[in-house]
Amino acid sequence: MRQSVVWFGFLSLSGALLAAQGCGGSGSPPDATTGGEAGAQGEGGAEAQAGGSSHPVGHAGSGGGSADGGEAACEDGALGCPCYGNGTCAIGLRCEDDICRDCTDGAERCPCHGDGTCESGLVCEDDMCVAGRVGSGGSSGTDSGGAGGETGSPGGTGGSTAGSGGESGAPGGAGGVTAGSAGAGGAPGGTAGVTGGTGGDTGGSAGTGGATGGTGGDTGGSGGESGGTPCPDGTVGCPCYGNGTCNEGLSCSVDTCVVPDFCNPDTVIDDMEDGDGGICENAGRGGGWYVVKGASGSTNPAANTEFGAFVLGSDARAGSAYGMRLSGTGFAPTDDWEEWVVLGVSLHDNGLYDATVHNGIRFWAKATAALKIRVNVSTTNTRTTANGGDCLPDGETPCGDYYGRLLDFSTSWQLYSVQFSVMTQAGWGVPAVFDLDEVWTIEFVYTRLSEEDGVAYENPSSFEFLVDDLEFL
Repeated sequence: MRQSVVWFGFLSLSGALLAAQGCGGSGSPPDATTGGEAGAQGEGGAEAQAGGSSHPVGHAGSGGGSADGGEAACEDGALGCPCYGNGTCAIGLRCEDDICRDCTDGAERCPCHGDGTCESGLVCEDDMCVAGRVGSGGSSGTDSGGAGGETGSPGGTGGSTAGSGGESGAPGGAGGVTAGSAGAGGAPGGTAGVTGGTGGDTGGSAGTGGATGGTGGDTGGSGGESGGTPCPDGTVGCPCYGNGTCNEGLSCSVDTCVVPDFCNPDTVIDDMEDGDGGICENAGRGGGWYVVKGASGSTNPAANTEFGAFVLGSDARAGSAYGMRLSGTGFAPTDDWEEWVVLGVSLHDNGLYDATVHNGIRFWAKATAALKIRVNVSTTNTRTTANGGDCLPDGETPCGDYYGRLLDFSTSWQLYSVQFSVMTQAGWGVPAVFDLDEVWTIEFVYTRLSEEDGVAYENPSSFEFLVDDLEFL
């Protein structure tokens, strides 16, 4: 979601070397019940073609420095170089024995096989084989500056030596001597000699990044303030790693690693910031994300598979590092019901959810190209009995005509607020009242060709869209 930098300063005084270390539909819209939600949501077979529970997205990182002279430095995360601090590498490489190596299809953090599978124990997520979130926390930077300087050579009668931070300087002899130098970013310099003679040369040196020390004389100058502390990449308050991730437990927000405030307030259905495919367990809700589709086309994530939240990277909004992403290709313009895909989230793992206390839903979304996406809410009285509902087909009129609203997704992030009062059935299925006391799922539905309120519309055959911060109003 940069390695700690340490610098050294050197001061020479009266032959002594002082060092200090600083810090650093014509066809109808799909009935998603044809497929089903993820197995992780406990569909069991109620949603027949279930996906799975989510798997966390692996974290990665960046860093590296350069060597002085000679050969070029080996940049962390690059091929043949050390892995990032959280045990990952740049995209397309894998970390093995702390060295970044070429990827083998199907291996961890490498592209999935052509059929969307991985080696045993791994899952294919966004065309990458992952086993879960990794990475260790970063070390803390040093808070204070280095130790105070020692004293210069005493003149005349010797005196006590300035200790750490400088206790007292050497007593002044004829001509006096310099007071103890403060360490880089360290504590105050030592007090000058008891009798100044003709006065010391200079006061204590200021710490790097600090204020200037006082002039010499009877009293030595005070030490400088603390020097700057470097910010290790991947740690809280510091830059994210080069691949837009941070150490475990942190999120990358506008290239800064932050401690995410997950799932607040309790109206939040899912903010995705934990990186997995489960929803926030607020107000008794339980469930997770899934993808189902018709017979044609292909999607990422693949239908009926386990997946986690998507690392937004360059698409990240302020305060958000993860979202849900759905892309698809190969959807031809036909008049049947097979050209559809659903990105959905179930709410019923802990029992059907009573949404009558809410007025609607709100979320952020964007697409790579303009799309029409229908947002649906499925309830018991609109779902088929095979999928846990109590709707019965009326002759050739099917069930699954959920209440929803057709929205226009644009190519920039937009906040969508949809009141339940404006949601309607599309009109192709068995009519029903909007019974919000038994809500099963919320769905984002792509159809290649369809019809809404008597007006036909068409979407591109390939698409991609993102959804983030889904909550009730």
